[in-house]
Amino acid sequence: MKFYELFGSIAAIFFAFILFFSLASNPPLYSEWVRGSSELVKPGFSELGEAISTYLWINLYPALIGLIVLAVTLAVALSALLRREK
Repeated sequence: MKFYELFGSIAAIFFAFILFFSLASNPPLYSEWVRGSSELVKPGFSELGEAISTYLWINLYPALIGLIVLAVTLAVALSALLRREK
């Protein structure tokens, strides 16, 4: 096994561990569900956009970074395997 194959395998396992670890926590949607359900009002588009962007860029940021890095690592490993000399 060559160095880049070993490095790709270890990197994929490491980034998968980061992804699963970041998804293992309680989602922020359920953390204040009881208190927040009494204050429900229909939000406008600006409040809805702010809530979605906060959820994506603050609460899911480690998971998104893990997915992006994992996809890049898998693409590099796949291209290395396909370009291997016979």
